[in-house]
Amino acid sequence: MNIHSLIIMARITDPSKLEKIKEATISLIVEKGYGGASVSAIAAKAGVAEGYLYRHYTGKNELVHQLFNENIHVFIEHVRKVMDEYINFESFLRKYILGLVELINRSPDKTKFFVQLINDFTFEVSDKTKKQVFSICNTLLKLGKKKHEISDSCTIIDIYTVIVIIPLQVFSLYLKGFFGKVKLDKESASMVATTCLKIVRK
Repeated sequence: MNIHSLIIMARITDPSKLEKIKEATISLIVEKGYGGASVSAIAAKAGVAEGYLYRHYTGKNELVHQLFNENIHVFIEHVRKVMDEYINFESFLRKYILGLVELINRSPDKTKFFVQLINDFTFEVSDKTKKQVFSICNTLLKLGKKKHEISDSCTIIDIYTVIVIIPLQVFSLYLKGFFGKVKLDKESASMVATTCLKIVRK
């Protein structure tokens, strides 16, 4: 692509429109799931022409995966940051889950979007993302066993369960109002952390 083409592309790219596309995609997937959010519906909700969306994405799959990867990046960076301050498994888990609550409260729709996709059988998480998450889980498994803070029978699936599955599924129920008008706060984080600790110490 020559300089002239890049200049033209810069002129026709409207950051505010791209942001509206992202917001519309997240909103529709939360409301209707991956299968129910078509390109035409996303474009209509964002207030842009379908052609504008296709100018920046090859289709819904690329758009949704980009958004998913942005969300998983925030999640992974949070885990790594807490791991850098690792003292013991319990303090790590409690700090990680409390931080997760803070992230969720800042961006509840993005959390709903993330949970919706990981529970959707028609959405495929990339192998690269799986490797990143399981690498983190494996590191935590080794750290916990090295200091005898978790059970010798604990597996990488157990770690994945207490890092990803339980916190996200329980907190998504809070967001749905499943438990009534209960706040997602420090007390909620502590309760989930205590439950998760029981699993890895079985």
